[in-house]
Amino acid sequence: MGDKCPYKVLDIDEDEAFALGLALNIARRQLTPEQISEIHEQLRRDKELRKQIAVEMRKQGKSLRETAAIVGVGKSSVERWEKELLGVPNGTPSKVKVKVTEEGKQELYERYKSGESQKKLAAEYKISQQRVSQIIRQVEARKREPEPVETPELPSKRYKCIVVDPPWPVPGWELPSQGSPQ
Repeated sequence: MGDKCPYKVLDIDEDEAFALGLALNIARRQLTPEQISEIHEQLRRDKELRKQIAVEMRKQGKSLRETAAIVGVGKSSVERWEKELLGVPNGTPSKVKVKVTEEGKQELYERYKSGESQKKLAAEYKISQQRVSQIIRQVEARKREPEPVETPELPSKRYKCIVVDPPWPVPGWELPSQGSPQ
């Protein structure tokens, strides 16, 4: 029991402290519908507090949808508040898309085949493990695709050609042996 618990001292005003406390507690647990409606009622009275709590919840890692539901507003409002208070462009700041080049995909695949774990590769490439798995499947699918077959050029000399009538009627192709439909 002698372990020291980590803590952080913040010098903020009472309203900000309340918003931070509420956001941290909301972010740590699952709330019942009754608890959420009680929070909605408190937040309806103070719109600035609502903004602060929404932004703090996003900083704590809550999804846009979850934050909007708990605070009682639309997702676009939460995005707008984030941009307004943090200067963050719309979207989750922690979910920046990383583009993996074709060479990078091939290298990732080869490293995976040589025994490196998907988790390690995901951390190094700064992508999710699901994305690593998707890239591996894409590279394997490309390897399975057959090489395109080149169509040979037609001979320049005369050659014999066999015409086969199709088993279905084609207008304008009636041959004497077919007879005409009546």
